[in-house]
Amino acid sequence: MIPLINIGPIGVRTIGIWGMSGVGKTTIAKAIYNEVRSNFEGGSFLAKIKEVWGHDNGQIRLQQQLLTDVFKANKALIQNVDEGTILLKERLRHRRVLVVLDDVDKQDQLKALCGNRNWFQPEIYIILFNCLKFDDT
Repeated sequence: MIPLINIGPIGVRTIGIWGMSGVGKTTIAKAIYNEVRSNFEGGSFLAKIKEVWGHDNGQIRLQQQLLTDVFKANKALIQNVDEGTILLKERLRHRRVLVVLDDVDKQDQLKALCGNRNWFQPEIYIILFNCLKFDDT
């Protein structure tokens, strides 16, 4: 599967992995992430999004984790989801990053964590698994 990713100047690339529970989607995505992460300026593997999203401040914690992972800095002080969305849009648009989102089951999760394709510069990869379609709007 890694050769299919074709690391290079290709624009924003999204890869979805779908399947029944327990077939190894997370294991495959983690292996891909570990193999190709060094080709990017930053990366984040956000696991169990559906589970974390439902907890108090889960949305904000996921946004903070994404920023911390990509920029290797202390946690960003995000007060609310809208503020986090704006901060992610501003900071990620100028970086070549690899983002893996595990267990996305709602469109608002995608919007809060990676907005839409227009947020990103070329050479961005977003691997979604157990997920919804990444919307262009």
